[in-house]
Amino acid sequence: MQTEKRAAVRTKEIESKTDVVASVEFVVRTPLHDSAEDDFVHSIAGRIIAERENRGEEDAGKISASLVQFGEALDHGISAERLGDGISGDISEYWEHLFDAETGYPKEEIQNEFEVVDLDLLIIDYVAIYPEYRGLSIAESAIHRTIDIFGAGCGLVACKP
Repeated sequence: MQTEKRAAVRTKEIESKTDVVASVEFVVRTPLHDSAEDDFVHSIAGRIIAERENRGEEDAGKISASLVQFGEALDHGISAERLGDGISGDISEYWEHLFDAETGYPKEEIQNEFEVVDLDLLIIDYVAIYPEYRGLSIAESAIHRTIDIFGAGCGLVACKP
């Protein structure tokens, strides 16, 4: 008899999770001062919100990304070497793996595999989903929506899991 009650409770918990409608609220942060490297790096913070019929809106997680405008930086006379070394440690790591340090263009193997047409890069820094909302594909949806909104002008989207 106790087993039946537990099963009924678990089924109810699973059903209540499927009634979740999620959204993401973005804030884009960019410096107002003139700093050559910082002018081309934009921080994106997303608050993932879940809404249930009986509970209203609740925080369900966070997503963080960076939009790096390598193409714009090169157009403004910033050298490829300075881009690779001067922006930040995390971004320069992507730069080293994806771009040719001398030309500033994607490495040949990257170009051949992905047919990169633009030099801008969208980096998905992290996604965190609170335990109550895991298993509902919210993280995947948040990543896709971030790419849809901020990745349109980017040649590459990258993430280091």
